[in-house]
Amino acid sequence: MAKRSSGSARANRTAQQLGRLLGQVAARVDSWKQQRDALRSDLASIVDTANRLMDDLGGAAATGRKAGRQAGKAVGKARREVSSVARARMAAAARRRWQRYRAAKAKAGK
Repeated sequence: MAKRSSGSARANRTAQQLGRLLGQVAARVDSWKQQRDALRSDLASIVDTANRLMDDLGGAAATGRKAGRQAGKAVGKARREVSSVARARMAAAARRRWQRYRAAKAKAGK
């Protein structure tokens, strides 16, 4: 019978330790939730202040766009325009290249 009581005592100690650990975990989670809520309110006040400052700077700053830039307009290097005469010359040169390629291919195939 002594062994049963020692096993029971061991189970009680293990249960107590487990309960204590779960209590510590719950306390840490509660602490983290409080910190999260504090951070959330701090961030909300920072965002409000930033929005107010952007409104003071003007409408362009409030929307996040650069002043004078139109929405939808491409940014970067402008495409070069090729005249119709130059386009015709490029097409003719491409046709000649393909003719030479096909002739060489036909000659090698014989």
